[in-house]
Amino acid sequence: MAVSNAVSFYQKLFLIIEKNDYWLLIWKNYYSYLLDNHTPNVAFFSFEKYCSEPNEVLAKLYTIIDLDVAVCKPIEKFIPKIYNDSGVEKDILDECEEIYRRLVEKSLLQS
Repeated sequence: MAVSNAVSFYQKLFLIIEKNDYWLLIWKNYYSYLLDNHTPNVAFFSFEKYCSEPNEVLAKLYTIIDLDVAVCKPIEKFIPKIYNDSGVEKDILDECEEIYRRLVEKSLLQS
């Protein structure tokens, strides 16, 4: 009986992971917790802004943490891979987009 329940649990877990909802739910949980529980000395920065303007983002971050901006070595821009969000539950995606919007509002340099 216990083996049957365990197999059923793992089969369900595999189906959730396979649909991409699992990783999106993990992202949602971590970042919503971070937004609701961070201390004032936490600095957020936009990954997209970092990709498109890495030197500007690092210069701002260095200033905030009181490091000499002159030691910031230039980094080339890069374009991250874009993932297809088809197959993801729309409600979950909408919630994550709202969390992302809140993160961008709090970031050092908005996207």
